Amino acid sequence: MKNNINAIHSSLYKRIGILLLALYIFYGCSDSNNSNQTIKPNVIFILVDDLGYGNLQSYGNPYLNTPNINKLASEGIQFTNYYTPSSLCAPARAALLTGRYNHRTGAIDVSSNRGIDRIALSERTIGDYFKHAGYKTSLIVN
Repeated sequence: MKNNINAIHSSLYKRIGILLLALYIFYGCSDSNNSNQTIKPNVIFILVDDLGYGNLQSYGNPYLNTPNINKLASEGIQFTNYYTPSSLCAPARAALLTGRYNHRTGAIDVSSNRGIDRIALSERTIGDYFKHAGYKTSLIVN
């Protein structure tokens, strides 16, 4: 009987802890000082290696089922044209993140042993501009 009560209490404490954590995340991440400002749109920027234009269902692929991406696409904006300044991954990402030609960012090759695959610390990325505009930004890497 005592073990059942301890198990119930343990389960209850875990649920309360999860609830408090959820409330903290929900209310702690909101900025109460911005209540009089206009509502800014949410922006989710997804960058995927080796993803072709026709690899998603929302862009016409009949063979792959991508329901979550489809929902994001149907409720948001889909871009259909992009011209990369480089065929190499690091320079192309640098150009995409900064809006500048990759040679101006410092990332001109993929040779990491020479340090020419990195964005210069003086460069500003879209994340910097979003932060300056009052957005909360995050980077999720898988």
